[in-house]
Amino acid sequence: MRRDRKGEKNTGLPLMVSPGVVSGTVLKRFRDIGVNWYALYQETHTRSLYAKLRLQQDYDQRLQAKKTAHQIGMLIEEGLLTGIGDQGEDVVNSLLVMEDLRAEQVRVMSFIPQERTPMENWFSPPRVRESLIIAIMRIMFPDRLIPASLDVDGINGLKQRLAAGANVVTSIIPSQSGLAGVSNSDLDIEDGNRTVYRVTNILEELNLAPASLDEYMYWLDQRTSLVRPELDYGRELLG
Repeated sequence: MRRDRKGEKNTGLPLMVSPGVVSGTVLKRFRDIGVNWYALYQETHTRSLYAKLRLQQDYDQRLQAKKTAHQIGMLIEEGLLTGIGDQGEDVVNSLLVMEDLRAEQVRVMSFIPQERTPMENWFSPPRVRESLIIAIMRIMFPDRLIPASLDVDGINGLKQRLAAGANVVTSIIPSQSGLAGVSNSDLDIEDGNRTVYRVTNILEELNLAPASLDEYMYWLDQRTSLVRPELDYGRELLG
């Protein structure tokens, strides 16, 4: 039986938040208002590389926040960023940590340089690298959600990511909504190429079909039931 999801009352949809590193008390408040998912990407699980990218952000504190979310019954999304100086062994390390975390949604995205940042002249990696990592993720995590993000290459990169093994499309943004993406913040938005309609067209071209809301809710409930044994520990942790 599904728990009461108060946060879904306006949309009928599960909720995911990505507020950065927050305390267990704040996570519990999110959970209590019906938030299902906590997204927090380590982006690399090699400590020396992490220290160069996330200045003055403690590695263990960030990792622990995800563990705490699990302990109180929330699902977690973990992610890595490739093209940031990572080597093969760094990717392997990330995948092994993701496996240890038992994250329900795992992702990889290619680095896109941003103007007026210290890495604005850094190169963006060949997309085959991202596709290979997605393919390895699909083998390692056959029952998990793996996003194909529209934030990197827009609609033109969707087929490649789905063919590699992704089974979720993220960063769908309606035109004229005032919303923006992340790495390529305005790519394909105002021309309507990041809509459900366009994504569905791509799925049909690949002989795929979108899952129904009921199917997703069933999967969500099944995965949530697997983290429930940790709830008692989470209550004890938070008081």
